[in-house]
Amino acid sequence: MTRATITTKLDTDNPWPGLESYCEDAQGFFYGRGHECEKLLKKVLDAPVTVLFGRSGLGKTSLLHAGLFPLLRNENFLPIYVRFDLKPGAASLSSQLHDAVRNAIAAEAPDALLPQDDESLWEYLHRADLELWSARNYLLTPVIVLDQFEELFTLGAGVPDQVEAFKYDLADLAENRIPAELAVRIKNDPAEARRFNLRAHNCKLLISLREDFLAHLEDWCRFIPALGRARMRLLPLATDEAFDAVYKPAEHLMTPELAHQVVGIIAGAGLHTGADSLPRDGEVPASRRTAGEVEPTLLSLVCRELNEERKRLGKATFDEQLVDEHGRSTIPNYYISCVSGMRAGVAEFIENQLITKTGFRDFEAVEDAVPSRLTPEELDQLISSRLVRLAEYHGTQRIELIHDVLTGTVREHRDRRKAEDAKAELAARAEAEKHAFEQAAARHRAELDRERRARRRFKKLSIALAAVCAATVVLALVAWTLRGSAIDARDTALAERLSSRGQLMLLTAQPGSELEAFNKLLAAQKILDRDGAGGLLTALITRPALQKVIGLPEEGSLLSADGQRVVTSDEAGVQMLDGSTGQPVGKPFADSASGLLAVSWDGGFVALDDVGGARVWDARDGTPVGPPLVGSGSALWVALNPDGHRVAAVVTTKDNKFDVRLWNARTGEQMFSGGLAAESDFVSALAFDHGGTSLATGSWNGAVTLWDATTGARLRDMDSARSDSAGPRESDGPQTEHTAVNSLAFSPDGQTIAAGTREGGAWRLRTWDAQTGATLANSDVTGPGDVSVAFSSDGTRVVAGSTDGNVGVSDAATGRTIDGTLFFVEPVTQVALQGDHIVTVTDRSLGISDARTNVTLATELRGSKAAGLAGSDAQYGLYVSTAGPRIAVLRGNDLRWLDPDTGALLTAPIASEAIRDVVQLDVSDDRKWLALAGFDADIDIIDASSGQERGHPMRGHTAAVTDIAFSPDGKTLASVSDDKTVRLWNWTTGSSIADPGRGHQWAPENVVFSEDGQRVYTRSPDSIRIWDSELEPIGTPIIGSNITAFALSHDGGRIAAVDSRSNDIQEYDAKTGEKIGNPLEGHSKWVSDLTYSSDGQFLASIGKDAKLRFWDVRSGTQIGMPVPIEAVGDSAYVTLSDDDRRVFVTATRDPSAQGGGIWEIPGPAAWADMLCSKLAATPTEEQWKDLIDPEADFTELCRG
Repeated sequence: MTRATITTKLDTDNPWPGLESYCEDAQGFFYGRGHECEKLLKKVLDAPVTVLFGRSGLGKTSLLHAGLFPLLRNENFLPIYVRFDLKPGAASLSSQLHDAVRNAIAAEAPDALLPQDDESLWEYLHRADLELWSARNYLLTPVIVLDQFEELFTLGAGVPDQVEAFKYDLADLAENRIPAELAVRIKNDPAEARRFNLRAHNCKLLISLREDFLAHLEDWCRFIPALGRARMRLLPLATDEAFDAVYKPAEHLMTPELAHQVVGIIAGAGLHTGADSLPRDGEVPASRRTAGEVEPTLLSLVCRELNEERKRLGKATFDEQLVDEHGRSTIPNYYISCVSGMRAGVAEFIENQLITKTGFRDFEAVEDAVPSRLTPEELDQLISSRLVRLAEYHGTQRIELIHDVLTGTVREHRDRRKAEDAKAELAARAEAEKHAFEQAAARHRAELDRERRARRRFKKLSIALAAVCAATVVLALVAWTLRGSAIDARDTALAERLSSRGQLMLLTAQPGSELEAFNKLLAAQKILDRDGAGGLLTALITRPALQKVIGLPEEGSLLSADGQRVVTSDEAGVQMLDGSTGQPVGKPFADSASGLLAVSWDGGFVALDDVGGARVWDARDGTPVGPPLVGSGSALWVALNPDGHRVAAVVTTKDNKFDVRLWNARTGEQMFSGGLAAESDFVSALAFDHGGTSLATGSWNGAVTLWDATTGARLRDMDSARSDSAGPRESDGPQTEHTAVNSLAFSPDGQTIAAGTREGGAWRLRTWDAQTGATLANSDVTGPGDVSVAFSSDGTRVVAGSTDGNVGVSDAATGRTIDGTLFFVEPVTQVALQGDHIVTVTDRSLGISDARTNVTLATELRGSKAAGLAGSDAQYGLYVSTAGPRIAVLRGNDLRWLDPDTGALLTAPIASEAIRDVVQLDVSDDRKWLALAGFDADIDIIDASSGQERGHPMRGHTAAVTDIAFSPDGKTLASVSDDKTVRLWNWTTGSSIADPGRGHQWAPENVVFSEDGQRVYTRSPDSIRIWDSELEPIGTPIIGSNITAFALSHDGGRIAAVDSRSNDIQEYDAKTGEKIGNPLEGHSKWVSDLTYSSDGQFLASIGKDAKLRFWDVRSGTQIGMPVPIEAVGDSAYVTLSDDDRRVFVTATRDPSAQGGGIWEIPGPAAWADMLCSKLAATPTEEQWKDLIDPEADFTELCRG
């Protein structure tokens, strides 16, 4: 029914349609689905109604048009393709179907009688005289194909009455029922029946939809049982089928080897993020089940884009270079290429109007979009690029994305744009807050000035005014009250400004430092209390690897290469600090005016800029090693060998050239007359090896040279790092257009040299074999900025820090980045690797970070890892109570309780046959009893310490139990089941309490008691219901289309619930079911669980968007940033500890290297303490004025 305005015409030079579907005319280019075509044909021929389902992007529409339809025509069937228009104002769905059938029959059976306008489709297809003869004189049977049927559940939500009416008309067709209106007519006039063949089934139905909407289709099966009888699931292509799809239509364009390479790109790219939620089709061959999986739509897009690139380059065939260079990143690049060069408003239109809030494809009428949002030329350009198409619905043209596979990329761009807009808004708000604060401060100063003037006037008053003292006191009290209100407003403005500026530093690299940002955020939280918590969370999320930040004097600091020592200088002199703690080591030495030049590998020696030139000091006892170095007054760069006895420096000569010279630190004498020849280039970096016998120099023309530090002999040059091919060039200063070496370092064994270099506009990490000069690695590092480098103690890793604030760890042999990148607000000038930590020095602080730079705020519990060792067939779960959290591990008939923090056994294991195959478990609050439910409908109670069964199984449910819960007093058990009922049990006797509660349309999945045990709450996808202790309904049920999660506040006053239609969280009164406040908006995908804090003021929620979000239920706003939990994988359960300091997230699968298990994230009550733990000290009163505010009252930010 949908007719696109553009269709790629396939031919031998263009054999793939990209994101478009294959049309029926393209069957000669459609390969890889032969098995599916034959299988679907058989199902359609054998059954009156067939359902085809599969994930988006698997080519269901192409399979229908280019695969099934030609086969149907060969069997004398007439395929009638239908896709409904579900926008408000469109014709009824039955009318649309009626028109589609009439148009198709008119085109294929020219002599046939057509349905009349007032004749229902059922009546037409059951006419006694109906015969449909083709132009070739074959009797035809219609096959009505309803494609993209899921749109009735998504876009159909806007026209629910139309969808509901069509459901009954479809039921009549599918079940061959006589429509109610016709039945009345026949009853009134029996002769009417002779016009029809009432038992004939003159057509077939085929429905195609996305498999994630099968649950919605199941609801229709109550009215249309035929929808559940014949089904076929479409799976991704196996690699051999994908090879056919690539190679067979293009044998003349590529070799089989290249075709396999193209398939490998898609098979290994992991571009599809969804997971198979249903079991494999039992009829799929074994070879298919074991093969790799390929998304056919992505494959077609990659092939088409590679083919377009081939044609652009003028190549007759594909070659390996083409596939290697252009095979990946096709979809993101495709979208970017389509919108690049166009107005920003074009991308905004696509991202806001052509996908829904939750990421489904949507439409926009051309008349609504042009010219208000797009110009006609822009629309033509988007159509020509095949990013969008025009689809005609009953004479109305609508704009849509050309395929669902684009929605992920479009949504990512939309989310990124919104994040950037949010940052800009935050910056604007910070500026506005700054302005407001300045105005408030000005008003405050004016008030104080008025008070001072008033006091001066008061001193001049005569004693005769004593009679008005009482009135003066009253007025003073009023003034004091008003002044207090002004101070409160000033403090609030200050706190909001501090919070905004602190977060902006961490998020957008505004001037400042982690030290300043952390202190501002803690100060804001002190003032705002709960309202300042979001800033703390932002700090913890953005800097999870940063473990400690320590303030350093502004005069400068040096870091030893092993990270053990930091040298600082202030008014007291030169001070050594411990690189792990920032604590002083020894006493200050030397003069306070001494400048810091260099420090030895382990920090034992330091070179200072003295009055007579550079001088070396023994930092261990604070004594000079020797006199000042003769002729070192013009030193630019300085290096010390490890024993402190040899010094190298770059100096300027009398003729303004640059030379490298070496001195004996004990005598102060230069070791070689004339220094080392450095090809007259500007040497910008120096480093001694650990033995002190070799010296490496790096220069601004990219040359790295190794010298014998004992003789001055040139040993060898490293492979050229310069970006040009020319030889050394004369220079009297830096040549910024060429490769420049910023820093050098030797591995501990002296076998490898590393350099941080700048090549034109790129910043790189290079390593060489010191013995041969051969390049080992040459890799990009984040920039821009000068790069400092250092080796790990075993020489296998190199840390690189940049003055743009980025720090990363790389493999010394390959240059590949290990894990991720750390980011600092301040320029990072020096780095070191100290065991499992990265040590960084910036202008004003020392940072100690986890060397695993990809760590996140979420950490897997040790107990979870122990649970994972129980075996792949074990089950596990987390149980939190007032006595603390515990992990239950079940395997066979064995149950073990583990400490979540250590993995140690908490009690002796228990064994019981009731444990075997258990799928639901609950623990009484006193931890004495366990309730267990398996795959059957029975519920068992066992002794938690011995495993002994208590009494007989509780029986009453007629289907599997989906959840169980003990009442707070432990005397009653509640259960819900697939039989759609809730039951209460006196588990000590095994008897049922009251009649089962009924009302859920779908099977309830959760049951909980109120704190007082007087109410029971149950959730199913269709509703949340409240019951009293006799299972009588209370209040109004909370109705939804697919409620995925709910939570009950600890005081029993509120319910929070999420419906997948919007993924927003809505609160309700737990006694009446009435809505409270506005929805909490933020999750972009399915929300799987949520929980209240102990005081009911916070909510925590998790979803399929891999985010944990915190909410302030008082204000209805999200607290801070969402916490990324991608490492956890799909998460199913979230809960807080009783003190709200710990949040636990349980994944849907067992622990593994790729996630799963049970993870912990700090809770709101722990955020301030965690941020304080990153600070070595809180500000003094003097530092407070600089970091916080000169006029704000000083307060201690952290305890202890």
